[in-house]
Amino acid sequence: MKHGFPIQTAEYTVSRGLQGLPAFSWRVNHTIRKRYQIAKAVITRYLKKTHKFGLRLPKMVKEAYKTDQETRTDFWHKAIIIREMKNKIVDDDTIPIGYQWIPYHMIFDVKLDLTCKDRFVAAGGHWTDPDPILRDSSVVTFLIAALNELDIKLIDIGNA
Repeated sequence: MKHGFPIQTAEYTVSRGLQGLPAFSWRVNHTIRKRYQIAKAVITRYLKKTHKFGLRLPKMVKEAYKTDQETRTDFWHKAIIIREMKNKIVDDDTIPIGYQWIPYHMIFDVKLDLTCKDRFVAAGGHWTDPDPILRDSSVVTFLIAALNELDIKLIDIGNA
């Protein structure tokens, strides 16, 4: 598992306090450090990219609306409100007791068919202490599948 799913295995090891064991000690530190290096490189590349397929990629919602206004289109508005945010707006009355606020932002992109796309992303998910059952379920699922030689099929559930 540590070769097939290194990051998940390292996170599981740390969550269980096993990183001091000889089988994990060198590998966990290396994997966690490498994960941060990769994440930093991806963020840097994203921030440097200003255009895709000739269309300007905004970095913030205000910039997306400004681009729509300048080009007299509603591409980004459709992407933000109609496709991405329609299921995300929450009234103060529906916020559950004991919730924990985390920072979030929008990531903008242009697809091959030139439709504008955005994604609402929690930027500080590591600030919360998730339920251990939910956090470790994918690692356990992959372990059970590997031990029983089962194929895993994945799907993407919109607005999950």
